[in-house]
Amino acid sequence: MAIGIDMGTIPPASSQEILQALVAVGVFDRPLNDLEQAREERALGGPDLLRLGLAHMLAGAAEREVIASVVAADAAGHSPKDIIAAGRMLYDGTSLDRSDEDDTRLVVLRAMASRLENALLMLVAEGKNDDDRELSPLTIPAAGATGTVREMLKYAVAGPAEDQSESIAAAATELRQWADQLDELAEVYRTAASG
Repeated sequence: MAIGIDMGTIPPASSQEILQALVAVGVFDRPLNDLEQAREERALGGPDLLRLGLAHMLAGAAEREVIASVVAADAAGHSPKDIIAAGRMLYDGTSLDRSDEDDTRLVVLRAMASRLENALLMLVAEGKNDDDRELSPLTIPAAGATGTVREMLKYAVAGPAEDQSESIAAAATELRQWADQLDELAEVYRTAASG
């Protein structure tokens, strides 16, 4: 699955380095030893997939810290404008090799949209396979709309071009379809509330 992102000149962190970061933020008490790491690699399908899983775990830990920091900044009386502005530092952490700053931001946001879409799709799949889980019907259109957003960001990174017209039109059609589903769900919710 090619994602078309230039990762720049900074080498990626190793699994052990990511594990050390996870220890630093309190997810693990200690790094895995060689035997434990080998066992996890076998369970996940190889060292690359272990590293990917750990990177996702680190992203989750970072998101937890963002949420906690937003709550703390709000409690300290900082304005919503300043709290949102602090989010600009997101892009500084990526070190992506892009000559255009706006392109860099779009590439990062596209990657985030892709991760959100995948996370929502996994929730939907897990909900279908687990009779004991009651998943909100809003999850499916949320996943679909997020996928359309990801595609639109891809077109935005590529820049204006005539051959994108059909793709952009298809994205508009998809958004209308998800909007129709939301209208139907809204009616279901209104009926349930009035009944």
